[in-house]
Amino acid sequence: MTRERFDLKPAVAGLICAAVVLSWWCLKVYGSHGGNWTALYCTGSRPGMPDVIRAEGAYVFAGSHGYDSQFYHYIAHDPWLTRGFLSAVDNPPLRWRRILVSALAWTLAAGRDDWIDPAFYLVVLGCVFAGGFWLARYFRIRGSPAWWGLLFLFSPATLVVFDRIVVDVALTALVCGFLYYAQTGRRAALWTVLAAAVAVRETGLLLLAGWCLWLALRRELRQTIWFSAAGLPALAWWLYVARSTPAYGMPDWGVSWPPARLVAAILNPARYPAPDWGNYLLTALDYLALTDTVLAIALAARAAWRAEGPLRYAIPAFGAFGFLLTGTASVDVFQDVFSHGRLLSPLTLLVAAEGLPRRDWLSLAPILPAALRIGILHAVLMLRIACAWPP
Repeated sequence: MTRERFDLKPAVAGLICAAVVLSWWCLKVYGSHGGNWTALYCTGSRPGMPDVIRAEGAYVFAGSHGYDSQFYHYIAHDPWLTRGFLSAVDNPPLRWRRILVSALAWTLAAGRDDWIDPAFYLVVLGCVFAGGFWLARYFRIRGSPAWWGLLFLFSPATLVVFDRIVVDVALTALVCGFLYYAQTGRRAALWTVLAAAVAVRETGLLLLAGWCLWLALRRELRQTIWFSAAGLPALAWWLYVARSTPAYGMPDWGVSWPPARLVAAILNPARYPAPDWGNYLLTALDYLALTDTVLAIALAARAAWRAEGPLRYAIPAFGAFGFLLTGTASVDVFQDVFSHGRLLSPLTLLVAAEGLPRRDWLSLAPILPAALRIGILHAVLMLRIACAWPP
């Protein structure tokens, strides 16, 4: 077990990350949405909104289907599937499986509907703090400056949270917890982090699988069995969800080989309600952002070859997921930087965490394209607020 000296810098790094996100939320909410904080859920005008959500005055984006975050907001009001919210959610089995963030908000609010929203914001800010804190501690024990923990702010999952709440930031934060506790050998805390990662979303299994494979190859049989059990709480919950929700088939996107969907997105870029020159510029930026996928997969193979310890198996697990995504995901996932950026955030962060302590600056390359594209979107929003431009 690695011993550490006391240092406040990681906590300060985490606080800076959370403070930046909170400050941005304030600018966005009061500058664009009349002070209605529920705009962070990106609730669309789809029918079937639960009465309790309508009663709280949820901000609705007219003419929009909304975003994933609206469903996790609904689930926070009905985490145990007892209030009849199923019809309001696009894919109930999938959404309720990803229970952790919504359940934490419900718990923090003591189940009170009027406390759910502030509790949800606090949970997300807590994830941002934890991500910056754990990443800073990881870099410090690897001999790098603790301030490098601020890199968590530039992870696409975190940058997306500037604009809308997504649960991916929780998984990305738990990846940072994995990095830290795996490095220090604090296995009880690591078990908790891995169990939480699987409860956030299914891709948390990749982190658990990478760690268990490392233990198995070291012939730590008891530890392998013990850590495999970290997936049992989520598995039990998934079984409960399967019994409590109607069968829901996967979207019919067809079957194709990687990287067919990525190529399709390149050949059929998104169109924007803008003049031709604006579309050309935005398409060029979208193409730039898509390089994060190629770079992440390529550098994952490189990092896995050089990595030591459990990163040697966690990185290729997420790299394989990224590669399969290019053939199985919907084309619009790769047309939208918010989608592919946040899905690949655990991989891009693992690649950076493996390379930066050795001053391998190329390991930052997968994070930068999507971060730049999302950053430009945020900058335009701030210009609109500052200049009172119409949306």
